[in-house]
Amino acid sequence: MPETHGRRQAFEGLRVADLAWVGVGPLVSKYLADHGAEVIRVESTTYPETLRRVGPFLNDVPNLDNSGYYANFNSSKLCMSVNLKHERGPEMVRRLVAQCDVVTESFTPGTMARFGLDYESLRAVRDDIVMISMPLYGQTGPWGRYMGYGHVLQAAAGINHLTGWPDEPPIGTGVAYTDFLVPHIAATALIAALDYRRRTGIGQYIDFSQMEGSVHGLGTAILDWTVNGHEQTRMGNRDPEAAPHGCYVCRDGRYVVIACATEKHWEGFKAALGRP
Repeated sequence: MPETHGRRQAFEGLRVADLAWVGVGPLVSKYLADHGAEVIRVESTTYPETLRRVGPFLNDVPNLDNSGYYANFNSSKLCMSVNLKHERGPEMVRRLVAQCDVVTESFTPGTMARFGLDYESLRAVRDDIVMISMPLYGQTGPWGRYMGYGHVLQAAAGINHLTGWPDEPPIGTGVAYTDFLVPHIAATALIAALDYRRRTGIGQYIDFSQMEGSVHGLGTAILDWTVNGHEQTRMGNRDPEAAPHGCYVCRDGRYVVIACATEKHWEGFKAALGRP
């Protein structure tokens, strides 16, 4: 990769075989690609990546190469197509991995092993490989085989329990919230493994559960329960540390949003009302 402003990029010289799908996995490898790594996106020729079929599309023309959504998650990368169900498909991937430093994947547990592309098989062709698997619930456990996307995961992690009105059911967030939280945590784990390899020459396998990463988005809710026995729940527009804080209806039927987080805010609000 070229130098930027005369300086080497953080992951320059690193090569990544990216077999991950949809949101979380591709964002992890994109972080590396954006900072100098050569990331090679490996996709199926028989079952296109989900985001390739999601708009918005260039010139409003649906096409596997026109998805802006897909491009947003996979910029800075190279691509190759492999039919893993073809008898020679897995061997092509192993030949690629032999020239790589990192492998990323986010299939349901057991999928990579069925193709002969699990960590033990890939370590046989590159003994210092660093591999990270990012299924929803990790490789083991009672939920290990469950599949889904970010909207499912944010509900399972408890995030939906905190969003909505206190007297109504959970509503969740407007997007697959965990897709934009979990990649930062997964990337940190991956970078730590790369640093370990740099110092020891030994690769690693990271069994990364998106669920475990998602609970970090609960903020103080877990601590509040474990320490205080208090279960946080939906508060609508309220805030536990600010008052007034909400969206209020005016006399003319319109709405105004007011948020006072500090005493200074409160004094300023009173002054704006002409009530010093």
